[in-house]
Amino acid sequence: HSLQRDPADPSHLVVGGNHGLAESFDEGNTWVTGGAGPSLQFVAYNPSGSFLAAASLDTLYTSADAGKTFTSQPFDWLSASALFVNPNGDILLAWDEGIVASSDRGATWTAADEGVYDPGMAVVSPHPTCDAILFAGSRCSGGLFRSVDGGGTWHHIDHYFHYVMNVFYDPIDDQHVWAV
Repeated sequence: HSLQRDPADPSHLVVGGNHGLAESFDEGNTWVTGGAGPSLQFVAYNPSGSFLAAASLDTLYTSADAGKTFTSQPFDWLSASALFVNPNGDILLAWDEGIVASSDRGATWTAADEGVYDPGMAVVSPHPTCDAILFAGSRCSGGLFRSVDGGGTWHHIDHYFHYVMNVFYDPIDDQHVWAV
């Protein structure tokens, strides 16, 4: 369901799926399983690659050693649609009611969607070169939102976007953003 490249080691890939977590250390040629799971919907690294979060429908797994060991926490965000981990290891989660954040590995959650007026969030996408810039897209016709403070506050992009299900960056020009 989710594929992430380790920011600290581009040849290291992590996949979350029905059978849990799978990792490749050779750009996807061979895979090993273990660590977290089963039925992982989301996998997310922080930008340095030191912290990993993975979520199923009922459990949040976190690892402060890049996936070597995991702790788990009950997880009840059944309508979650995106998971993001910031440089500090804070977890942001997009779901039907907006965006929430946890600074304690999912034990508690607080609203992190100031400025988002359409709560049905589909995606939270970090900028590839600036940790403070995030984009969030709504699947409920609100369009595209941008944060320049790591998700603390959000601003609506005043352009006709309706349902934004994904945000991509041009691999050559990271100032070029695609909203789909």
